[in-house]
Amino acid sequence: MKKIFLLPFVILFTTILFAQEDIDDLPLEDVVESKIEQPLPTATWESSYKEALNKSKKEKNLF
Repeated sequence: MKKIFLLPFVILFTTILFAQEDIDDLPLEDVVESKIEQPLPTATWESSYKEALNKSKKEKNLF
């Protein structure tokens, strides 16, 4: 009975173990990220809550 109970766990563990790909086996194009055409946006922080609230009201970015 213990063998029947443990068998699904062994099968699951082995499939998870062998499902991982080694990065050395992949072509270089798949490993290297594609070029980003536009720069990523950066976060700008206000020094106080009141300043941030006023800026949000001016830009109409209320949530």
